[in-house]
Amino acid sequence: MQNPTSKELRRRSLVKSLLWRIIGVVWTWVGAYIILSLIPPAQRSGALIENNMLALVAYRTGQKLEWDAKNLKATNCPEADRYIYKKYRKGWVLNG
Repeated sequence: MQNPTSKELRRRSLVKSLLWRIIGVVWTWVGAYIILSLIPPAQRSGALIENNMLALVAYRTGQKLEWDAKNLKATNCPEADRYIYKKYRKGWVLNG
């Protein structure tokens, strides 16, 4: 049996590292699917929307946010408060 060249060793190393990355990604998706299947859809959708909106706020402020879900505040970024607020529309009025 011949000794592999350094080029062949690098190729094998690259293939092995790519395989492990693929396995890691697949297991991440499988784990996420299992966890999400245990959570009711209403709770899942609320958390997903909150996560997406926070990602938008983090993008706009240019900072990583530390989120306090109980108080609905970004604890490390006061600039985020201008994007996070509750603004309600006027309610209905019935004449009669």
